[in-house]
Amino acid sequence: MKPKQSGFTVIELLITLALMAILLGIAVPAVRDFIVKQRVSSATNSLMMSLVFARSEAVKLNRDIRVIPATTAANGWNNGWCLGPVTIGNNCNHADVIRVFSANNDVQISSNTGSSPKIDFRRDGTANHPTDTALKITADGLPANSESARCISVSSQGRPEVRHILPAANCN
Repeated sequence: MKPKQSGFTVIELLITLALMAILLGIAVPAVRDFIVKQRVSSATNSLMMSLVFARSEAVKLNRDIRVIPATTAANGWNNGWCLGPVTIGNNCNHADVIRVFSANNDVQISSNTGSSPKIDFRRDGTANHPTDTALKITADGLPANSESARCISVSSQGRPEVRHILPAANCN
């Protein structure tokens, strides 16, 4: 007597492979979008935490504290940022820097402050600028039709706030 053979036929195997290809075609872009959104979210959380920390240090130390981009180039926030007393000027290599933060290379951070990309907190916790300062966090590959970019606004009262915006929108 012959033993019973079991297994897949070629047609069953091809159908299974076709279904897997369709599912992967749907899943891979969704996972890629998820990863890009998480990078933006992580950078936003890090920047937000550093602003809250700078404000609390200003009150705790009873001195003005400055948050500045790591470099003075137009895209300086993309290279990280630091905070310290206003005596650090625009130099993250200054001896008085309290803390240095690195940035994720996959995100872009831009400021609405133009040639003076600094955020100063007074010793009472208020911000030392007449209008709201805003930082836009975005990344290549964000879906253009969803509010997946972030905007951090620092009011003149010194309170940072995060908003979700479209990647092409202005952050004010």
